[in-house]
Amino acid sequence: MPKSLPALRIIPHPSSLIPLEIETLDEQRKEIDDTIDLTLKSSPIWRTQDELLQSFKGIGPATASALIAALPELGRVNRREIASLA
Repeated sequence: MPKSLPALRIIPHPSSLIPLEIETLDEQRKEIDDTIDLTLKSSPIWRTQDELLQSFKGIGPATASALIAALPELGRVNRREIASLA
């Protein structure tokens, strides 16, 4: 009696998974953005720095939060000291 062939498993092509990966990454990015926003708003000092930075043309929430995270000295040292950090 001949043996039957095993059932074939159909594996989706990797390119069909890309939209799902993009959706997952977008959800994760939103969660991170929300966490950063809540953290900035929870501190009066950070909230003030955020508002001041965003008052400048071209500085939005992403740039302001990046500057606050990368340069905690911002607002406490002069421009030369800030420049020396680069």
